Amino acid sequence: MEIFGKVIERYDISIIEYYFVEKINKEISYKNVQRRISKKGRALEKILEYVKELHAAGISSEEIAYFVRKLNSLENYWEVIE
Repeated sequence: MEIFGKVIERYDISIIEYYFVEKINKEISYKNVQRRISKKGRALEKILEYVKELHAAGISSEEIAYFVRKLNSLENYWEVIE
């Protein structure tokens, strides 16, 4: 999550979205011609939603990055939101 925090601090929201989408796309598997996304991918999607909402609300990039860095692992995060 440290890398995600660095991206959030350093770049514009459009680049942040692109970075997250690229990581999400890597989590998609094609089994039986159905698009399936892993728990990690779904967690990344949810984090991206929060990042965009916080950015739209005028929260500073540093504060958003701090929030993302505090997520110890995507699996733990996914367990919390389920």
